[in-house]
Amino acid sequence: MIIRPTAKFGAKLKIGPLESLPLHPNPLDDWSATLFTANRRQYLLVTNTRSLYSYLLEGKGLTSGRKFADALIESLCDALEREGVVDNAASAIESVEREVRFAKAHDRSVTGSMNDMIFHAKADLVEDGQTLQETHSRLNRIPFSPLKFRRPIEVFRSLLAGNPALGASATKPAFVGDKTMNIKKSKTGNSGAKTPAKAKSATSKPKSKSAMPSNGLTYQFKVTLAGVNPPIWRRIQVGDISLDRLHECIQTAMGWLNCHLHQFIINREYYGDPQLLEDDPGIDSTKTKLSDILPMGKRRFAFVYIYDFGDSWEHEVVFEGILPAESGKRYPMCVEGARACPPEDCGGIWGYEEFLTAIANPDHDEHVDLLEWCGGSWDAEKFDPALATKKMIRRKPKWLKY
Repeated sequence: MIIRPTAKFGAKLKIGPLESLPLHPNPLDDWSATLFTANRRQYLLVTNTRSLYSYLLEGKGLTSGRKFADALIESLCDALEREGVVDNAASAIESVEREVRFAKAHDRSVTGSMNDMIFHAKADLVEDGQTLQETHSRLNRIPFSPLKFRRPIEVFRSLLAGNPALGASATKPAFVGDKTMNIKKSKTGNSGAKTPAKAKSATSKPKSKSAMPSNGLTYQFKVTLAGVNPPIWRRIQVGDISLDRLHECIQTAMGWLNCHLHQFIINREYYGDPQLLEDDPGIDSTKTKLSDILPMGKRRFAFVYIYDFGDSWEHEVVFEGILPAESGKRYPMCVEGARACPPEDCGGIWGYEEFLTAIANPDHDEHVDLLEWCGGSWDAEKFDPALATKKMIRRKPKWLKY
């Protein structure tokens, strides 16, 4: 069995340097883990690396790698049997736990998704007073972008059903985050999953090359990433679009990859996509147009856009006024901006600062690993408004519309 603790959690368990291991093909044999605090108590989030299926346990008394491995296996059996995922969990786990090996994180998208889960888990445990069982049951029913917005429990069951070692058929469903497997996907998605009812073409483009707002007016916003200095910001112009479409424009203008959940906070009201935030979406952002929420006068108006509930990237969105659309110009448009957007899943504001420090120092312990992770180079000052405009108009190649 492979267990992949975060670096800080590994240090707490007094585990030596973590080795790099490929993803194990057996879904019961590869787990990632992290530690978090809620209501002054420590909890562990243990996540199946291939499917994001997760469960929680208390972190008290886990002072070594061996104690944690024993607690993980015991709690895993209990979680699987309680939810009816595996009929005889103890027997199934016993067949794969032969040797426990600790390794580095396989994919940062897994870490990012775990951060999102921690956000939800804290709300459940602290604000709603739910039990660990109730909380992890809900976490496994939240759709995640690395799973093509399928739910972890669905993907995990699919993987188990295709595992010959567990006495099922030899068909091996694909996990979209697994870059080590070369499995062709069907047109309907992984393992024949149905496309969500609201899904649209991922490569849809505007019908005309010059997308002119229908009412001849554009709304101008300045979007600034909070907490970063020097500031990272974009000035954009859009038509009277929905908040859901504004989310897409902000994503492409900033340089995010739409890998996590998002939400708007406007006049103390929450706006979100009910298909993604099923439990408490607030007001439906897919049906709310800008003209529904913007003031008629010229007074300054600002609201908040939050992306990635784990890293918690907060953006201040300032409405700067209504302008006439210019003939021949292509909309939506990024007029100007400054500095590159942080890389996805880098750990929020503090993680980004540590990332920049490591990238700038060849002697830093994580310099080589982070340089490889971000593609070999990183220019924090680089930004091209023309390229951002092009992406906003075309959306993104393979843009996933919920």
